[in-house]
Amino acid sequence: MHSTTKYFYFYIVIFFKYILVDVVCVTHTTYRQANTNYAQSLQNITTETKVNKRTLNNLSILFANFIKDIRKAQLTQRPIFYKGLQPTLRGNPVHYKYLDLKFYATLYDTENKIPAYCAYTLHFDHRRISGRINGWYLNFLLNVNEQPKIEDYIGIGKLGFHRGHLYPQFYAAETQVMRRMTNLITNIAIQHGTFNINTWKRLEFGLFRETRYECNSAGGESFFLTGVIPSRRNFFNKINIPKYFWTAVCCDISDAHELGRLNWSFAYIVANDAKRTQNIDMYSVKDFRDIWLPQFGSLFTSPGEVECSSDPEKSINVITKIINKNNKDRFFIRGELLRFSNRSRERSRTVGLMP
Repeated sequence: MHSTTKYFYFYIVIFFKYILVDVVCVTHTTYRQANTNYAQSLQNITTETKVNKRTLNNLSILFANFIKDIRKAQLTQRPIFYKGLQPTLRGNPVHYKYLDLKFYATLYDTENKIPAYCAYTLHFDHRRISGRINGWYLNFLLNVNEQPKIEDYIGIGKLGFHRGHLYPQFYAAETQVMRRMTNLITNIAIQHGTFNINTWKRLEFGLFRETRYECNSAGGESFFLTGVIPSRRNFFNKINIPKYFWTAVCCDISDAHELGRLNWSFAYIVANDAKRTQNIDMYSVKDFRDIWLPQFGSLFTSPGEVECSSDPEKSINVITKIINKNNKDRFFIRGELLRFSNRSRERSRTVGLMP
């Protein structure tokens, strides 16, 4: 009995000895793995920071070379805004940052991580290049923490969304660098893919085509503002998915010195929906601003002055051409433009020009 008890205690001691060794080994391994993970995390953060800085440095060099190119082409002498006047915001919202890239400008909403609008022009006196440029870049004019990271958009395609260009890449066709500069993160506004490749694409091409024919006189200039209206609660990785997309255009031919040439302007707005065809509302610039953008005191002029002085009949004429060449979407002329369009139709019937 005494011998059995002795062996029993012996095995108990051996058992606890091995248990203690295992615990120490596991604890040591876990501690070492935790330190390794921590060190790897620090390395990843450091690497990411270096990559961001390197990307910004490379873009700064690219931008410096770009400035040289556009100076040679005398593109810096061209104004981005009608009469040199930026749209005016009411109040002083601190989360908006103005980013000037010389050939287009962006008012960036750092709170929603999207551009409020992009301002740009169209010119046809230079040879236009073709070909799409892919890849996205941080904007070196803005603090890294105030714009999304490139990886923040990973997975967006699986949800049916596109990283839409607010300033269209094919509009910037005078140099390869200009096209590349449209691929900045600050030019991205998330669009439903179906909307991007259908209605929005038709609108971009339709407006481009009519501007080329109707605002291409020597001395004529076309000014564009393309923007978004944010949604209230629709976000992807803290990036707002806009509820509406809009464009306002002002064609100024006052210096063209050609008989029969008249200024024209209008604005349109459309919902960012996953539909192949959409309802498109067309307005005069003033009506559009008053109804949809009350936070702006003006778009194409100083507050209180006429928004892009233009001929209503000419504006209706250009809109009609866009509508007639788009048999997919539904257009609705609103406000002042509708009233003028109705009066114009009545006058045409009176003189026998319409049935």
